[in-house]
Amino acid sequence: MPVIELKKISKSYKSGKEEFFALKNISLTIEQGEYLSIVGTSGSGKSTLMNILGCLDPVQSGQYILNGKNISQYSETDLAKVRNEEIGFIFQSYNLLPKKTLIENTELPLIYKNIKKKKRRELSIDILTILGLGDRLNHLPGGISGGQRQRVAIARCLVNNPKVILADEPTGNLDSVTQLEIIELFREVKEKFNTTIIIVTHDEEVANFSDRVITLFDGKIYADINITAHESAIEANQGVYNYDEKNEYVEEILNNFQSTPAISVPLPQHNYLSSAVPIHERPVPIDVPIFCTEEKKDTDKDILEKNNIENIESLIDNDIGKEQNQTNIPNNSVCPVKAAKYVRKGNLFIPAG
Repeated sequence: MPVIELKKISKSYKSGKEEFFALKNISLTIEQGEYLSIVGTSGSGKSTLMNILGCLDPVQSGQYILNGKNISQYSETDLAKVRNEEIGFIFQSYNLLPKKTLIENTELPLIYKNIKKKKRRELSIDILTILGLGDRLNHLPGGISGGQRQRVAIARCLVNNPKVILADEPTGNLDSVTQLEIIELFREVKEKFNTTIIIVTHDEEVANFSDRVITLFDGKIYADINITAHESAIEANQGVYNYDEKNEYVEEILNNFQSTPAISVPLPQHNYLSSAVPIHERPVPIDVPIFCTEEKKDTDKDILEKNNIENIESLIDNDIGKEQNQTNIPNNSVCPVKAAKYVRKGNLFIPAG
């Protein structure tokens, strides 16, 4: 059963006489135990969506079903109870109490549930030990590293046994090594506790460790990509294409590229068209980071010559499956078809002008 179902969620704000829509008819289903990331540029609606998912903001329009319960019309008191019992929060700044020990910080959610002190202490010690902090239980937050502070924040979240964890830029204050440790820890938490983990982030590298990446743009979902399914399909179908099938695939993608208002490309390691995925089994609608420019006067021939590309298929065949920063195709490469219509903005191709 889905742990979260959003049905046509919209959220607007008024500024004077003008009404601004932060979310526009968002429909989304998230299963128990999923590990997903929500990405998008500033103003895309990420924070608004997170606030609704976390019951920090009430539903203005649409339905929010959490654990089979329609909480769309819950009062502030009821939403506060849901937050404390079913949702855990992890923040970039940790939000630890500086004068409280790691145990005392971890047990805070249990105080609000009226759990007796002895039981609170036992649960807090257990979860801190699981997260590798068993030898620092009585330390203050100021006496441990940033990565360890984030582990305490995760422990405080897990001690309440939430169904869903919402993490807002959880690795934003960490160095690259510690960032990877925390990302791997999220994976361990998912596997061990079957907890649904939702990460809201600007960082594509963090998002690419998820099983699923949802891209927001202008208050709408512009891409919902199951990375695990994509990679599994690639592994299972290596070398299945013949030339005619590949041409058909290329033609379909180019047609999509011309007609789709925006295209997201947050996939890891498979940043170019993979001929390994059959058309009828392809788990994503399009996977084409061939970056468009704003040069509106170039013909298709000019574009191909400028990028030293003989034809569309040579572009596709070039470095399939390698990471973007390892390829020979520059970031300002141009789409060989209808380049004038689209420009690249972050992870999205959007209409020019």
